[in-house]
Amino acid sequence: MSKSIVFVLLGTVLSAFIFATEPVLVTINGKEISKSSFEYLYRKNNTNTGIDKKSKEDYLSMFIDFKLKVAEAESLKMDTAQSFITELEGYRRQSAMEYLTDKDYKEKLMKEAYERMKEDVEIAHIFVKFDDDNQNDTLNAYKKAQTLYDRLKKEDFATLAKEQSEDPASKEKGGYLGYISALKTIYSFETAAYTTPIGQVSKPIRSMYGYHLIKVFGKRPSRGKLLLAHILKTTNDTLSEKNIQAQNEIQYIYSQLKNGENFEKMVKEFSEDTYSAQKNGQLPWLESGNFIKEFEDAAYQIKEMGDFSYPVKTQFGWHIIKLLDKKQLGTYEEEKPTIEKSFVMGDRAQLVQQSFIAKLKNEYLYKVDKKALNQLQKLAKNTSDSLFYVQAASQHKMLFSFADKTYTQSQLAAFMKQRNLRPSVLQQALQYYSDEEIKNYENSRLEIKYPEFGHLVQEYKDGILLFNISNATVWEKALKDTAGLSQFFEANKANYTWSSPKYKGRIIYCNNAKTEKKVKNILRTAFSDSIDVELNKLNKEKTVVKSEFGTFEKGTKKEVDYLVFKEGVLTPDADFPFVFVDGKLVSNPENYTDIKGKVVQDYQSYLDKEWIKQLRNKFSVKINEELFKTVKD
Repeated sequence: MSKSIVFVLLGTVLSAFIFATEPVLVTINGKEISKSSFEYLYRKNNTNTGIDKKSKEDYLSMFIDFKLKVAEAESLKMDTAQSFITELEGYRRQSAMEYLTDKDYKEKLMKEAYERMKEDVEIAHIFVKFDDDNQNDTLNAYKKAQTLYDRLKKEDFATLAKEQSEDPASKEKGGYLGYISALKTIYSFETAAYTTPIGQVSKPIRSMYGYHLIKVFGKRPSRGKLLLAHILKTTNDTLSEKNIQAQNEIQYIYSQLKNGENFEKMVKEFSEDTYSAQKNGQLPWLESGNFIKEFEDAAYQIKEMGDFSYPVKTQFGWHIIKLLDKKQLGTYEEEKPTIEKSFVMGDRAQLVQQSFIAKLKNEYLYKVDKKALNQLQKLAKNTSDSLFYVQAASQHKMLFSFADKTYTQSQLAAFMKQRNLRPSVLQQALQYYSDEEIKNYENSRLEIKYPEFGHLVQEYKDGILLFNISNATVWEKALKDTAGLSQFFEANKANYTWSSPKYKGRIIYCNNAKTEKKVKNILRTAFSDSIDVELNKLNKEKTVVKSEFGTFEKGTKKEVDYLVFKEGVLTPDADFPFVFVDGKLVSNPENYTDIKGKVVQDYQSYLDKEWIKQLRNKFSVKINEELFKTVKD
C-alpha cells in the first residue's frame, strides 16, 4: 500500500477521532458527528441572505438526510472501492500542498522577485565548472574561482574571462552576457547580479554547474514586454552566396513594406521562420534577456504599434521586426500569477521547501545523535560500499528523532540502499531521509493540526459517496426505469398539462418528389417501430431523406409553424426542398415521452423522498437538542 493511500486512510481515521473528541451533535447508526462538522457545512453552504437561506432547523434536516445517504454508501462498502480511494487520495494530496509549504517565505521571495522585475542588470561573468568526472568534489572548482577573484583585484575582468572562463558562449566576449531580468536565471546567480554594486565583482557564487564571478556594469528600469512579429531570411556561416542573397532579399522586402505592402503577406511569401510564419510572423512576448541582444535592441527602438524596424542582422540571419503590442510591468497583484508560475519548477521552490522543513524540525525538536552519526561515518570511510550496507544493517542506535518518533542507523542505511546513495554522501542522505520523514509526519497530522483541512477532506469524501450512491439509487435508476416512469406519469397525469396544443409526429425532408412518394408509402404501410429502418434503406447510396420525430410547440420549429399551425413562411432547403409532416395535434401529453425531462426530474424527486424514508427507518438518528440550541443561526 502506497504512503499516499495510507495518508488518505489515516487522515479519515484522524478526522473521525478529532471530531469524536468534540461535542457530538448528531449520532447516525452509532457514528458520532461533531457540532463543528455541522457548523462547517452550515456556514459554508448556507450563505444566502435572501429567501433561499435555510434556518438551522431546516438545514439540520437536510444535513441528516445527507449523512444518512453517506451511511448507506458506507454500509455498501463504497468507501473501499479502489476508484474511490484513488480519487480521494488525489484530492487530499492536491489540497495538502497548500499546508506543506512555507507560505510566508514564499510570499517574501515573490515580492522580492517583483521588486527585481522593475530593473534589468547588465553583467558579465567568469565561469568555473565542476569536474565532469566528480561533481561531488567541488573544492577544486571553488579554489580556482577564489584564485580568479583575488586576481581580479589587479587584473582586467574581460581579459581574465577570455583566458580562464569555461563558458564558451560568453568567453570570447570577455564574459559579457548583456542585461538580465528577474526569474530568468537561477536564484543564486540572480541574487548576486542584483545585490553586487555597480562596477564591482561578486565573490564566487555556486550554481548546480559550477562557480561564477559576476561583474555588474549597470542597471536600467525594466523596458516592459513586447509582442512582436518578424520576417526572417536565414544566413549561413560558410556560404557567402547564400548570405548575399539573404541580404538582397531582406532589403527588397524592406523597400516593399516602406511602399505600403502588407506585412502579413510578406511573412507568408518570404519568411524562413516556418514556426512563426504560420501565425503571421508572431513571436512570444519578449522580455529583456529573452532574445539575442541585436534583435532585442532593435525591437525596443520601435516606438509605435504597427511600425517595423530596419533590417537587423543576428547570428540567425536578417530580420524585419514589427511591433504588435507592448505592456509595462503591472502591479504586484497583476504580476503575481506569472511570478508564482515560475516558482513551480524553479530553485526558489526548493528554497521554500527548505525553509518549511527547517521550521518543522524546529517545531518538532529534531535532534541528531552525533555519536551514532560519527559511528556510521567511520564505517562509510573505512569499508567498501557493499560492506557498509551489510554492517550498517546491524547498527540499531538511535540516529535522529523528532516529536515522538525515532530513527536508527540501520533505517538510514536501508534508505540509502533503496535510493542507491553511496556511503560517501552519508551526510546528504541523512538530510534527505530526515526531511522526507518529517514532511511525511506533518502530512499525516494535517487533519489534527488544521481542523479546516480535516473538514475539507471529509466533505469531499462524503461528496463522492453521496454522488455514487445517489447515482445508483436515484438518478440513473430514474433514467433507465421506463416502466417506473410510465407508471409515475399515469399516476400523476393531472400534473402534466399544456396551455395550448402541440404537434406530435415527424417532420420529413426529401431531396425530390420521387423520394417523397416512397417515404409516404413507407409511412402508410410500415409498422411504427420499423419506419426508421425502412427510411435508412433509402439512404444506402446517399442521403435522400431526413426525418425528425418529436413534440413541438408553436414557435419552436418553422416547418411545424407553417405546415401544422398555418403560420409564418417556409423557405425549403435547396438540397431537401420537399418537406411534409406526419403526425397529429395533441392537447396534453399522451405518455411520459412527450414531456420526458419534467417527468424524469419529478420521478427522481419522488425516488429520493422514498429513499430517505427508508433510510430513516433503517438507521437510528439521535440529536443532541441542547447542544443544537448553541448553534448560531
